[in-house]
Amino acid sequence: MTVPRDRLWAAAAHAHDRGEQHWLASEVVDLARDQAKQRLEQDPWVETIEARMNSMTEASIMDAIEACFPGIDAQAISTPMTRRMSRSLQLAGWVKDGKFTTGSRRNQVKFVNPTPAEGKPETDYGF
Repeated sequence: MTVPRDRLWAAAAHAHDRGEQHWLASEVVDLARDQAKQRLEQDPWVETIEARMNSMTEASIMDAIEACFPGIDAQAISTPMTRRMSRSLQLAGWVKDGKFTTGSRRNQVKFVNPTPAEGKPETDYGF
């Protein structure tokens, strides 16, 4: 008995061999992206980043942790926490832009906020 997965792969290979389009048409790419975004489980850190870092233009992961969790003990910052912050920054729309080349942040990954809120004070929700 053929597994449905095997049939799907066979049909896909056959369509590919005939030269059929196997990518999304440009007019549905944005729709597909929006649908996928709606199904993403939102990390609560993303809201904190948006609230506390909205006027910042660039940051390292440590800058982001300090901005989102003021007064956090450096000993409490773990590797899983820094990875989560990296993912959360990207989900909040921040973009990795190489590394810092000078100062105390030298060699740390640089994140850039492509749409900083100019002139808006940062919101402090007290948490």
